[in-house]
Amino acid sequence: MTISQDDAVASARRSANERGWRWEEPIRVTRSRRFVFFGRVTYAVGTNTAKRGCHGRFVIDGEDGSILEAHWLPR
Repeated sequence: MTISQDDAVASARRSANERGWRWEEPIRVTRSRRFVFFGRVTYAVGTNTAKRGCHGRFVIDGEDGSILEAHWLPR
Protein backbone atom coordinates (compact mmCIF):
# COMPACT_ATOMS: atom_id res chain seq x y z
CA MET A 1 0.00 0.00 0.00
CA THR A 2 1.37 3.41 -0.90
CA ILE A 3 1.56 6.35 1.45
CA SER A 4 -0.33 9.58 0.80
CA GLN A 5 1.18 12.80 -0.48
CA ASP A 6 0.68 14.36 2.97
CA ASP A 7 2.63 11.51 4.58
CA ALA A 8 5.48 12.08 2.11
CA VAL A 9 5.59 15.79 2.97
CA ALA A 10 5.60 14.98 6.69
CA SER A 11 8.49 12.56 6.18
CA ALA A 12 10.47 15.16 4.22
CA ARG A 13 9.79 17.84 6.85
CA ARG A 14 10.91 15.51 9.63
CA SER A 15 14.10 14.71 7.70
CA ALA A 16 14.84 18.42 7.13
CA ASN A 17 14.43 19.14 10.84
CA GLU A 18 16.75 16.25 11.76
CA ARG A 19 19.42 17.61 9.41
CA GLY A 20 19.02 21.21 10.57
CA TRP A 21 17.86 22.44 7.15
CA ARG A 22 15.34 25.26 6.78
CA TRP A 23 11.88 24.33 5.58
CA GLU A 24 10.51 27.10 3.39
CA GLU A 25 7.21 27.30 1.56
CA PRO A 26 6.06 26.91 -1.18
CA ILE A 27 6.76 23.26 -1.75
CA ARG A 28 6.30 21.08 -4.81
CA VAL A 29 5.43 17.39 -4.64
CA THR A 30 5.55 15.06 -7.63
CA ARG A 31 4.56 11.41 -7.60
CA SER A 32 6.17 9.02 -10.04
CA ARG A 33 6.78 5.37 -10.75
CA ARG A 34 9.95 3.57 -11.78
CA PHE A 35 8.33 2.69 -15.10
CA VAL A 36 5.30 4.27 -16.75
CA PHE A 37 2.60 1.82 -15.60
CA PHE A 38 4.34 -0.23 -12.93
CA GLY A 39 7.21 -0.16 -10.51
CA ARG A 40 7.88 1.36 -7.14
CA VAL A 41 6.14 4.66 -6.31
CA THR A 42 8.30 7.59 -5.19
CA TYR A 43 7.54 11.14 -4.17
CA ALA A 44 9.90 14.04 -4.87
CA VAL A 45 9.45 16.94 -2.46
CA GLY A 46 11.12 20.27 -3.14
CA THR A 47 11.11 23.25 -0.78
CA ASN A 48 11.32 26.98 -1.47
CA THR A 49 10.37 26.45 -5.11
CA ALA A 50 9.52 30.10 -5.83
CA LYS A 51 12.99 31.50 -5.13
CA ARG A 52 16.65 30.92 -5.95
CA GLY A 53 18.78 29.08 -3.44
CA CYS A 54 18.11 27.39 -0.12
CA HIS A 55 16.27 24.46 -1.66
CA GLY A 56 15.79 21.13 0.01
CA ARG A 57 15.06 18.17 -2.25
CA PHE A 58 13.86 14.84 -0.91
CA VAL A 59 12.95 11.60 -2.64
CA ILE A 60 10.65 9.44 -0.53
CA ASP A 61 9.77 5.78 -0.98
CA GLY A 62 6.03 5.50 -1.57
CA GLU A 63 5.75 2.15 0.19
CA ASP A 64 7.24 2.84 3.62
CA GLY A 65 7.93 6.58 3.69
CA SER A 66 11.69 6.24 4.04
CA ILE A 67 14.03 8.88 2.63
CA LEU A 68 15.83 7.57 -0.45
CA GLU A 69 17.69 10.81 -1.25
CA ALA A 70 18.13 14.14 0.51
CA HIS A 71 19.94 17.11 -1.00
CA TRP A 72 20.53 20.66 0.15
CA LEU A 73 20.98 23.09 -2.73
CA PRO A 74 22.34 26.35 -1.34
CA ARG A 75 22.33 28.13 -4.69
